Amino acid sequence: MTWNSRIDVAEALERAGWTGDPDRPLDILRHSSGAVWAVVNDAGDCGVDTPGGGNVDLPGDVADEVVIAAALAASGQLIAETNVVCDAKGHAVPHTAGCSAATALGPVEELLELATVLEIPRPGVAPPLQLLRSHGHADRWAICDRKGRRWDGEHDCWMYEPEGIRYEAQRDSTRFTLAEAVPLARRLADGQLNGSCSPRN
Repeated sequence: MTWNSRIDVAEALERAGWTGDPDRPLDILRHSSGAVWAVVNDAGDCGVDTPGGGNVDLPGDVADEVVIAAALAASGQLIAETNVVCDAKGHAVPHTAGCSAATALGPVEELLELATVLEIPRPGVAPPLQLLRSHGHADRWAICDRKGRRWDGEHDCWMYEPEGIRYEAQRDSTRFTLAEAVPLARRLADGQLNGSCSPRN
């Protein structure tokens, strides 16, 4: 190989404690768990071997972030707080359920167990909306904009979440199951809903 297009992956794994092979230190990295990552050509095709003997091939068009996550998952270093980014239709990106990167990271249900933030892009508008997992109820999510407001399902408008125990019922109106939150967030992202009035805002 004349050029390693996965140099960012190699550097990230080195920072995570992986060690370069003596003969090819930026092309083959090993973790003390037994996991191995290697890039095989200039196009960035690479693979991850797990300590248990499994392996995953990752084509050159798979994003570096996904490759890093696959390697860290193989070594047991993947951290619990994971952002899953969704496209306008609510599908996880950059990969689909059938690609090798998705297989390396596990089923969607397993990823959602780890996720604390989901992002729903707004076409032509930045930044995206966020679905934040509720600290009090792990099966509930809040739909948030970047102004610090949450969508209130009872009043159909954006509002700042109140503080204090007496507002607990009001807080519940800003929390949804994931099955409720995703389609609602898509409608908000597409501009189908735009409530801004609130008696508690």
